[in-house]
Amino acid sequence: MINPWWVRYPGLLEEEVEAFEQAGMPAEVDETAKAAGLIRLTFTYVDNADTIPLVATYPDLFPFVRPQVRAPDLDLPRHQNPFGRNLCLIGRSTANWSAGHQHLVDLVREQLPNLLIAARRPEGTQSPVPEESHGPDPLRG
Repeated sequence: MINPWWVRYPGLLEEEVEAFEQAGMPAEVDETAKAAGLIRLTFTYVDNADTIPLVATYPDLFPFVRPQVRAPDLDLPRHQNPFGRNLCLIGRSTANWSAGHQHLVDLVREQLPNLLIAARRPEGTQSPVPEESHGPDPLRG
């Protein structure tokens, strides 16, 4: 059996948690999930009008594969999976994640404000976010 990524890359988990701290979004490691072999961080994004609890789940192949970020209390019409509540912070291509050069908190700080603007704009209006990636969103019932 292969060791978990936080064992294979000593200090990387601590570096991720410290990056959240430095960004003013302290993250807490879910120790129960860690004992089961999964890294899950909980943290809160605070913006002008928003205080959003978030959950990041790191994949087995981190740092080569990006983590997923869920907003369980948020219900957006676009850029959020309606079932798992995960957010579409970057396009699906693996080329969008810079392994070893990017902390998840940086992606959240850069992309979440744009995601919120784009997801909340009225249907059929021009996106105020020039980098918005258009792709199929899951159908909402």
